[in-house]
Amino acid sequence: MLSPTVVVTAGHCTFGVGLDGESTTTGGGDGSGGNDIWFDFSEAAHFYGFPPTSNYARDENEQRYEDRAAFLNASPFWHRGTSHPHPEFADGPFYAHDAGVVVLDESFAMDTFGRIPTLDYLDRNQGQPQHLFEVVGYGLTKSGPFTAEGGDTRLKGDVKLNSLNGVLPGAPKDTFVLLSNNPGPPHKGGTCFGDSGGPAFDDTNSNLVVAVTSFGFSSTCSGVGGAYRLDQPDDLAFLASFGIRP
Repeated sequence: MLSPTVVVTAGHCTFGVGLDGESTTTGGGDGSGGNDIWFDFSEAAHFYGFPPTSNYARDENEQRYEDRAAFLNASPFWHRGTSHPHPEFADGPFYAHDAGVVVLDESFAMDTFGRIPTLDYLDRNQGQPQHLFEVVGYGLTKSGPFTAEGGDTRLKGDVKLNSLNGVLPGAPKDTFVLLSNNPGPPHKGGTCFGDSGGPAFDDTNSNLVVAVTSFGFSSTCSGVGGAYRLDQPDDLAFLASFGIRP
């Protein structure tokens, strides 16, 4: 979270979010401006009393949406906002422009807010294998072909840089970094399913958000994970349009 009213996250977490239960992509919509998105900034998300899918028949989607929206809007823990993906997000592979912003309906007080990097900030970490970043998210703690554990509780991991210039089809140079997900000293932990959009801090004691969790390669959340860089010209310009500057 980078200001009292703005949250920086991944583009794929903000694209196609509904607007009062209606699609933002059909009929020529660009997938931006949806308000069916809520944040709980607590260590453990508050889901007690959240209407489960099992309460509804297949043709009761509208009622399910209304009940869930009412629950979230009435909760003191959940905060609603309006989503804005990077303007080029939908024009190619999602990881090529995977930045997004959510503008909260109301300000939210915190002792410390995050900051974003200056241009090409991450380049200074080339050839620094002992430098540890800190990734944070609410995703799974374990994943496998037939198992899944954790979720909905905020955890962190200390990870090292594997590659400063990851390469995938359609992704320009300097689009993302690859961070280690393998356990063992000096790094520990990593990202997994559900951690998307969470911050990658510059180090283990920093509030500088240099990237956001974007993707993984393994169904077991091992190996490396991709974090989308926020220090490139198009992303800095996008964030500046919401008043977010280094």
